[in-house]
Amino acid sequence: MKSIYVKGENPDLIWLVGALLKHHNPDVLLGNTVTTQQLSFGAKEALSEFGLSRNLSFSHNDVNEEECDIILHLTHGRSSEQEGKQRQQTLFWQLDLEDADTSFNPYRKALYELNCKVRDLLAEPQHIEPITPMAFYKAMSDELRLKTLLLILQEQELCVCELMVALDEPSQPKVSRHLAQLRKAGILTIRKQSQWVYYALNTELPGWMQQVLQRTLLGEPAIIEQELARLDLMGDRPARQQSCCA
Repeated sequence: MKSIYVKGENPDLIWLVGALLKHHNPDVLLGNTVTTQQLSFGAKEALSEFGLSRNLSFSHNDVNEEECDIILHLTHGRSSEQEGKQRQQTLFWQLDLEDADTSFNPYRKALYELNCKVRDLLAEPQHIEPITPMAFYKAMSDELRLKTLLLILQEQELCVCELMVALDEPSQPKVSRHLAQLRKAGILTIRKQSQWVYYALNTELPGWMQQVLQRTLLGEPAIIEQELARLDLMGDRPARQQSCCA
């Protein structure tokens, strides 16, 4: 069981994180110095819309800062991680509330972004079965999956929308389904950055499997020539995100 102490300058964000932590894992030991009386109307409204208003009724003081496993510091700087005192892990999460007109509640977007971070934080490491030759060759038996692997090999990593454009495939569920199959087989891994999810080849992929993909791409580069041309038209990141992933 993890024990987490949340701190920062904005009491609203501290409480949003606490509510999400308790929502995803009621058994987590949580601590902070914020009371519900300090919450703004916008924060309470966002929690209510997400069905988390019940989390306003309990204390978030299960553990002291000195006793916790993780210190979570909400900042306006870049997200980072470092070792704290007494073997504590200290995480710095950046989250800037957007200035907007009064009709927009910035805590809605903040709650969504924090939810992604909290889920990653609480996720337990999963045991991945060794990749079998049967699963590897079965993955390449489909044209879309084969081209997906070769594109990712060429580009290092790609997100769903980039693959949709490159493959000229308008169905996002179809692309996501094939990516899920490749992840389940242990061939692909993911990297999350804010709301984006990027897919890359598993670094634990056996050498001979990597060589099969590399030799396929070197021997038949035309197989993804059109796909790479479509990808080039998207420009470089972050232009790709603005034109496709937003």
